[in-house]
Amino acid sequence: MKWFIVTDRKYHHEDTIHDIQFNWYGDMMATCSSDHKVKIWEKLDNGTWTVVKEIMAHYSPVWRVTWAHPDYGTIIATCSMDHRATIWRMMNDDKTNWVKKELTDSSTPVTDVKFAPRTWSEMMTGSPDQLRLAACSEDKVRLYTVQVNSELNDTYCDCTSENIIDYSEEPGKISCLSWNSSSRFANLVLAVGVLGGKGGSRVDLYNFSENSLSDRSPKKWSKIVSIPLKSKLHHLAFRPNNGARDNILAVATEAELAVFKICSEEMAEESRTGA
Repeated sequence: MKWFIVTDRKYHHEDTIHDIQFNWYGDMMATCSSDHKVKIWEKLDNGTWTVVKEIMAHYSPVWRVTWAHPDYGTIIATCSMDHRATIWRMMNDDKTNWVKKELTDSSTPVTDVKFAPRTWSEMMTGSPDQLRLAACSEDKVRLYTVQVNSELNDTYCDCTSENIIDYSEEPGKISCLSWNSSSRFANLVLAVGVLGGKGGSRVDLYNFSENSLSDRSPKKWSKIVSIPLKSKLHHLAFRPNNGARDNILAVATEAELAVFKICSEEMAEESRTGA
């Protein structure tokens, strides 16, 4: 019995590939590598994949790439050891034409970037034309607000940022992050993976208070729980929600794959009592 079939092999990068992400529809993907490049791929009618754009994206290895929701346009973000996070937007439906928006430099390498789900972006900004991007360096999580006007094909209107989580006095270094998926049952949660420190690797979960949207200061982000890990953390990701009431977080470490169910105190009590 064959469990899988290799349909296409590509060797276009010149060094280690660190991340690969499909767009919302699954007909395009982006890869990033230690060769400092990001490559945009398109699926052809015969099922094979071809590179439609090669971008010399950074001055150092590129660690992560992520796609924004397609309602904002065709947009990706990347991060690198060169202390930068960068947004790239495809212009005029031309897969070979991408413009760059370089974000505020960090004092340390930027290790992960993730666009917030659209519902969370609208909740935090109050606007359907603004998307939120979280980027983490060793000691901070920074949240960018990018104004994207679909009628403007050559520019971003505005980009602002704020430090929402500060680990400069905390043990360990931030390595990765993930947003939970949005649904009518869920609360906004940002998972932050932390390496090292006296307590070893851990995952810190943060919640954004929706009650005071007029004041988006860092105080509105509060840590709700820390999850200690038994070995070195490598990556983490929330499961797509699909309307479920709970959030499933998968965490990959050197020794294991741990899966956690994240829920509110009320939901946990319902589960215990069978209500």
